[in-house]
Amino acid sequence: GFFRPADEETGSTSNQGEILYLNASKFNDDMYDGLATVAHEFQHMINYNQKFIRDGAFPKKIEEVTFDEGFSVNSEELNGFSLTSQGGGNSFIFGTAKNYLANPAQQAFFQFSNNLADYGAGYLYIRYLWSRFGEGILNQLVTSPDVGRANMTQVLGIPFPQAFQDWAVTNQISGLSGQAPTNLTYAEGFSTR
Repeated sequence: GFFRPADEETGSTSNQGEILYLNASKFNDDMYDGLATVAHEFQHMINYNQKFIRDGAFPKKIEEVTFDEGFSVNSEELNGFSLTSQGGGNSFIFGTAKNYLANPAQQAFFQFSNNLADYGAGYLYIRYLWSRFGEGILNQLVTSPDVGRANMTQVLGIPFPQAFQDWAVTNQISGLSGQAPTNLTYAEGFSTR
């Protein structure tokens, strides 16, 4: 599935509406993957409307791709299609996280190449922010008029490099024995192991 921003414009190649495209032949019998895709793509539509259109003001800001994809993968989880949901869990989320964690030092966080590890980096970073600051932080980040690292710094109230470093350390120590500071943990028993 996908969301095509050009459809919200008025040109000759536009469908002139907010449309999510889904390939029904890719849905499993239980609709799990299809509904998870709807949650994922709908977040892209919301993000585009908040950042680019912004109530008709058209500031034309585009969210950093890794962050936008991280919000979308987390949207799947927040809508009930999580790693441990009924029916076996979300294999896409598992695959993205696994691919990123297999070799995080080789992943350029802000060079999105559309591979599973890129989605995993975004997912884990946004999942970390959700754990550290609460679910409400996701709404604040998406509805803020700013984008990228500047938006992260403004909304989180700490410099982006510090939040990023805390996240990287959290990924390394997650699941190890001992008590980590709360800013270096994932919530609800989530572990990168």
